[in-house]
This record gives sequence, structure tokens and C-alpha cells, in this order.
Amino acid sequence: RPLHLLGLGDSTIAGVGVDNSMNGLVAQFAKELYRHTGRGVSWDASGERGITTRDLLEDYLPQVDAGVPADVELVSIGANDAKNMLSPVQAATTLDAIVDRVHELFPDASIVVSSLPAFHLFRSLPQPLRAVMAGNGQAIERRARPRIEARHYAMMLPPPPQYPETFFAEDGFHPSATGYSIWAEFAVDDLASRGIL
Repeated sequence: RPLHLLGLGDSTIAGVGVDNSMNGLVAQFAKELYRHTGRGVSWDASGERGITTRDLLEDYLPQVDAGVPADVELVSIGANDAKNMLSPVQAATTLDAIVDRVHELFPDASIVVSSLPAFHLFRSLPQPLRAVMAGNGQAIERRARPRIEARHYAMMLPPPPQYPETFFAEDGFHPSATGYSIWAEFAVDDLASRGIL
């Protein structure tokens, strides 16, 4: 059977920044999985702009259909916690609970959690806002990463080395089609390097 990919999270999972969902992160991730494995990949996404870790845990995960087996769960969440200056301790704890809940729903799936955006590289954000958001995002990630990586079924992607000029959509905040493609290739290459594929 083909692999099944499920994306869960915020605006990046919802594909904000592109006009066609086929250019969004989950579809691009599915294309990269196919390129690496040669297996067909079906995909689905459940995401909404502006949601936080708590929204995902309390409002979205209870609605996920666990009747469809998933092989890979792509979770991209936490950017809005950082942007809204929510507690890094609370955000990391909630992200931890999300990973636990996703594993309960899909015990055979590999859970791939995206790193938080590298806000210090967002040239569209003015200072000192850029530095404050970056600091909060890094604080969340520092707490969440070791917890996630301690699980044999979950991993957290490394932070991106850079964002090229073409990475961002016109809003200067969300990825463009090119940005989502770069992100997906970077992510699946990392999975392959760990032997997960």
C-alpha cells in the first residue's frame, strides 16, 4: 500500500502563503517521500492559521480520524506560541503532550516535528520584535527538543541553516511555494540521513 502522510499544525500545514495546496508543505513533503522511497504517498492535512500548541492539543487532535492508518505524522506548531509570547515552559510541555497523543492515535507512525521558525532570520520583522520572538522560539525549542528526541518513534527537525530570498511569500512571513519545497527537501533529507526512510 502507499505511505500515508498526515500533517498537523498551524498556517504552514494549512498552506498559507500559496494559492494551491499542491504547493504547500504537506504536499511537497509527500513528493519528497516519494522521491526517496519510490512508494506512492497519500496525504492529508489538518491545520489552521494562528493556532497554538494548546489549540492543536485541545481542539484539533480530538477531531482527527484515527481510522486511517498513518505512516508519517508531520507536526508543525509552536510559531504562534513564540509570536504571542506564551510561556516557553508551557508551550514545550504542551508540545510534549501533542507528541504523546499523536502516538496514541497512530502507534505505528513516525512522528516528525518541525523546528520552530528561525525568527532571527526574518528580515521582514522589525527590531526589537524580531529578537524577542527569536528568543522565545529558541527557548521553546530548547525545552522541547530533548523530550521529543528521547522517544524512539519521534524526532525534531534541525533548524534551517538559512532562508534564501525566494523562501518567503509576499507577506514576508509565510513560505512561498519555493520555500515550502526547500523546507520539504531539507526535512526528508534529514529523515533519510537518520535511516528513518
